[in-house]
Amino acid sequence: MTVISDAAARMNALVTGAVQVINKVDSKAARLLGSSGQTTVVVSPGKNHMTMAMDSTKAPFTDNNVRLALKHAIDREHVLSLAFAGYGTIGNDHPVPKSDPFHHSELPQRSYDPEKAKWYLSEAGLDNLAVELFTSSAAGVQAVDTAQVFAESVKKVDELDLSVNRAPSDGYWSNTWMKELFFMSYWTARATADMMLIYAYTSTAKYNESRFASAKLDQILDTARSEPDFEKRKRLYWDAQELLNQSGSSIVYAFADCIDAHGPAVGGFVPDGARETGGGRAIERLWLKG
Repeated sequence: MTVISDAAARMNALVTGAVQVINKVDSKAARLLGSSGQTTVVVSPGKNHMTMAMDSTKAPFTDNNVRLALKHAIDREHVLSLAFAGYGTIGNDHPVPKSDPFHHSELPQRSYDPEKAKWYLSEAGLDNLAVELFTSSAAGVQAVDTAQVFAESVKKVDELDLSVNRAPSDGYWSNTWMKELFFMSYWTARATADMMLIYAYTSTAKYNESRFASAKLDQILDTARSEPDFEKRKRLYWDAQELLNQSGSSIVYAFADCIDAHGPAVGGFVPDGARETGGGRAIERLWLKG
């Protein structure tokens, strides 16, 4: 296995035959790569959720009105179309994908609404607000383009000024992630909704990147984990998703499809329902022909 951090270099290595399989294919180049006749693109329905985390322990993000203003200021449809080239689904500010049995199917989808964004800023007592969003290709191959689309959509909210700071990919997770107040991130899929929620969203979670702490959410998840009745447990997970949607400090704007690609000599590569590279088991499942 070879680490090639740059997306373009990774695709070039596959096209030239230097490697046989790559992951994290740039969604904007996926169709072109697949049409070359020399490579096959494998798309797995996305469970990886993409986030913009706001540090809820520091101003201005201590005010949920500010968080809600930003949640309404992003044009998710535009992000999915431009930054993801359609490879994914829109997020609703919680980490449970549509394919999960506990997904809240009746929670209204939050949409781009500049007027609501303005209203929430006024509720926060702000005539104007300037925020800086840190991004990097390390936070997902679509992260930099997403940040730019977000900055464009914010222009319709006169009271809000969003600047984008592109941080180096090297050292992003140690120097920027959970260090700055507003930054981009992504999370690979976990086997269950409970695992994802506990790992990154409870008040005691080590990797709670937005530092959002809710005793109510903790209690909901503790109760759900020991509830044997499916419908009762489902209702509890729905409550958790509603809470994060309304009060959480992460903008979960999309679920990205996993896009892998391989050369003609590779056999056995099929889409996986959870993660990239054949569910992370490419070495076990794939073979070289001939």
